[in-house]
Amino acid sequence: FKQKTAYEISACLVGSEMCIRDRFVTNLIYDRYLTNHTEKSYILTLTHTFHPLWSIYLENQGIYGDRYDDLIFRTGTAYLFTDNIQIEGSFGISSSSDPSSVFFNLGVSYRLDFHKDFISAAEIEYKEGIKEEKQLKKTMKKDKKAEKKRSRKAKRI
Repeated sequence: FKQKTAYEISACLVGSEMCIRDRFVTNLIYDRYLTNHTEKSYILTLTHTFHPLWSIYLENQGIYGDRYDDLIFRTGTAYLFTDNIQIEGSFGISSSSDPSSVFFNLGVSYRLDFHKDFISAAEIEYKEGIKEEKQLKKTMKKDKKAEKKRSRKAKRI
């Protein structure tokens, strides 16, 4: 049994989405801002991870523009196939009657993960200390072995 350090536990709490069971995300969008027909929208997403590989979500998207207004409601599930590949399925419906839509979605996404974990100076010092300690033990063992060999030779002479 290896006891986790505070650093390992905190990395789990902030570094992995799978450690967080519920997540609420808000997106605000201002689109077509270089035209005469700008569009403002939002996306509200509530995600619940019920297994390290499975999550479900509810989503509401509002679109407000000169040409088109709509409220879209979606729900879906996602499966984390590998660390970087996710399979997702969803169902959605639009509240607009012009045009109205009901849709199903099935997709696969690949994550480009350029994240590098932050390692504090204390963690680096700790790891270097362990490395030095191992090297010192190895050197002491080697010296002890050489000393035994010299003493055996001395006894023969």
